[in-house]
Amino acid sequence: MCPIHQLLFYVFGSLSILVSLIVLAFKKEHNEKRIKVESDGLILNNDETKKPTILDTYKTIWKILLIRPIRILIALVITYRFAFSTESVIRLKLVENGFSREKLSLMRIILSPILICVPIILSRFTKGPKPLFLFRRFVALKILIICLFSIFLFNLNLFKTETKQFSFLFYISLFLLSLINEFFAFGAYVTLGSFHAKISDRLIGGTYMTFLAFWPNLGSNISRTGGLFLINLLTFKKCGVPNSDIKRNDTISVLNSTTFINSFKTEKCEVLFDPFYPLTIFLIIFGLIWVIISRKYLKLLQNVPKSEWKIYSN
Repeated sequence: MCPIHQLLFYVFGSLSILVSLIVLAFKKEHNEKRIKVESDGLILNNDETKKPTILDTYKTIWKILLIRPIRILIALVITYRFAFSTESVIRLKLVENGFSREKLSLMRIILSPILICVPIILSRFTKGPKPLFLFRRFVALKILIICLFSIFLFNLNLFKTETKQFSFLFYISLFLLSLINEFFAFGAYVTLGSFHAKISDRLIGGTYMTFLAFWPNLGSNISRTGGLFLINLLTFKKCGVPNSDIKRNDTISVLNSTTFINSFKTEKCEVLFDPFYPLTIFLIIFGLIWVIISRKYLKLLQNVPKSEWKIYSN
């Protein structure tokens, strides 16, 4: 580990420990002697002597899931991430074209202090009565950035000098694209979290918020895994073996455009079809369709009375 990485590791690690200790020292819980949550015959009694069982928690989650607006919200927050499925492959494409992993990690470290300020900047915009409209705009802008990122990667050779080194313009462009991309990603996350806070039933405690936060995270994991799987599945290669046949790639390219890591050995292969750009175009079109269709449903969800989100009204 280089000195600057080690220094940043200790700085942010110490800050994390310090913040945790401050929260532990000054944050006090409100001990209510008795809180009743009635939901179609379900009564949860929380006091100092009796706590909800795991079965009670799952019953509460099921009651939340039965709320119709919740099901619409779940469908929207899972599917919007599909437009960014190939985003996780962008780093691999950069490495594939000769950009070192160390520089990628260093750029991420440089971005981290800036990204810490993003939620603070966005908080003034998410306090409005309609955060879902802002969420939809951030999703649309992020789709635009993914499109620009793909164009940037496709024309990567234009940013190389005669000595095959990346030019200064490349680093500036990559930094700005990464910064704007993360800004819009944070924007979508913060505005969605703001809406969750508005509709959450406080009588249920953290169960409702945890339930709401689970689905965007699930959509993110599905989209990333699915993107890598499809890239892996649709890549066709021809390996450097005499009379070898064309076969579908069963590995992921991580070194360069002609080298693939095999479970048993490393072999040189020629890429015959790279699905990254066609798949990205398809997903961008999907994202634009999502932005158009979601307008109606997000408006509907935004106008649902707060009482409709409570489990006792179901």
